[in-house]
Amino acid sequence: GPARASIPSVRMTIAMSLLVRLVMAWAVGYGVDEAYAVSVARPLALSYFDHPPLMFWIAGLMSWLSDGTTPFIVRLPFVWMFAGTQWAIGDITRTFFGEYASRIAVLALSVCGVLGVTSASWVLPDGPLLCASSMGVLALSRVFWPRDADSIGDMTWSATAYWWIVAGVAFGAALLSKYHAVLLLNGAGVFILSDADARRQLR
Repeated sequence: GPARASIPSVRMTIAMSLLVRLVMAWAVGYGVDEAYAVSVARPLALSYFDHPPLMFWIAGLMSWLSDGTTPFIVRLPFVWMFAGTQWAIGDITRTFFGEYASRIAVLALSVCGVLGVTSASWVLPDGPLLCASSMGVLALSRVFWPRDADSIGDMTWSATAYWWIVAGVAFGAALLSKYHAVLLLNGAGVFILSDADARRQLR
């Protein structure tokens, strides 16, 4: 009805929030944590003192490519990663709860102050963590709740292997973003070991 029609589509929410975050990335200077991350990222190294390296690698690479530390340029990958987070959350929600719930989930994520502003555009480890974690959960949902098959056993080996690889890469990136990604990974492991269909798929 009218209430449902008033919720913007997932694509519209992603596009509008992306525009807002691009403007914010251009208009607002670095915060303390961001300035620290950008300065520590130069020179690039295999590891850093207080966070896993992915955030520093991204900031360092953007600084090197642009030959500077302009906030808008360095923040661009973080802004785009949140668009990936929105898409993944929308897709997961649509799989289990339908299109209307998907619209609400993405809208709620986008207007949440911390997740939708700082984690969504600033040079912080939370952006890569959210994107990689949501992509990992999306991949596992495709493995255990296949869309084009009646059951897990009906999926082709290549399709199953593809989503397992995506999940592995995504969770690896999450662990390279922030240490507490291990909690989500452990939770996924407990689910897989406690569900009969999931255990067969794991074998």
